[in-house]
Amino acid sequence: MAASVVYTVWDGQIVSENRGGVKRDYIPDPLGNTIALVDNTHTVTDTWTYWPYGEVQSHGGSSSTPFTFLGTLGCFVDLLNQLYVRARIMRADLTRWMTVDPIWPAQPSFVYCGGWSTNCTDPSGAQGEAGAGAIDWPGTSGGLGAGAGAGEAGGGGLAGGLCGLGTGLLAAGAVLLLILFAILGSTFTWPTRTLGHPPCTQQWKAAMTKRYHTLCNVQISGLPFTGRKCADGDSCLELCWKQILNQWCGYFRQLVRDNCYEPWQKNVYDTHSDQIMGALKNFYKCQSLIVANGCHCSDFNLVQTLSGYL
Repeated sequence: MAASVVYTVWDGQIVSENRGGVKRDYIPDPLGNTIALVDNTHTVTDTWTYWPYGEVQSHGGSSSTPFTFLGTLGCFVDLLNQLYVRARIMRADLTRWMTVDPIWPAQPSFVYCGGWSTNCTDPSGAQGEAGAGAIDWPGTSGGLGAGAGAGEAGGGGLAGGLCGLGTGLLAAGAVLLLILFAILGSTFTWPTRTLGHPPCTQQWKAAMTKRYHTLCNVQISGLPFTGRKCADGDSCLELCWKQILNQWCGYFRQLVRDNCYEPWQKNVYDTHSDQIMGALKNFYKCQSLIVANGCHCSDFNLVQTLSGYL
């Protein structure tokens, strides 16, 4: 017979469990993912790491808690990798919701957090892509990112306004959009979905594409390596270079994808998404090796060096 479990909740978040008389405290990361359990002697009994959409990358320990990815926020995962998130269910292996977003078409139909799951959370299953849990991608608010949003003026007004409309108006809006698209065909320009970024003009798209090509393909002279994958044996300088290349490669490619394409443009949208996911995985691999080797990337002033190539 399975042991009974009692969970302690504080301010809407799970903080501990008592499983068959054994107490464990939950340790979350900034997004609310359970990354460790500790016992009453403050000894770590379990640890978790995750891929960006919730699949468990590694688990050390024997805990069977279902509250893992977004777990301290009350979301739980079953044996089929289905994440129960109140209003909806998400498949971690497919990186998609299983039902349409309640505020569609103000948000993409099935995309979780606008395709940027390492930057935001949606613990209700009904938030927009810039929900309360949104976190800035480290270092991208200035430096190389400066100018990426040039010309923006109230870019969040459309999406923010649509989020507040009633269900009837949303349904009418969806029908109107479909009619307009049928009439105008390929000449119809969809409004930007990403809050705070400019519309996709040819000049802007060309500039952002040039940036991510330079970074993703490591088209920078004088570097002692050719790829972006970090590996054991890399020096601190190499690890820091590769981390920042992945960081900005993913950032600029994300800007192009979210401003210039929609999820229904499947081939090109998915190609960008795959490349962004690859950059994220490389970024976190580099980060783990940087921490393990005690590297201090601030010593190398790489942002200033890299800005000269863009």
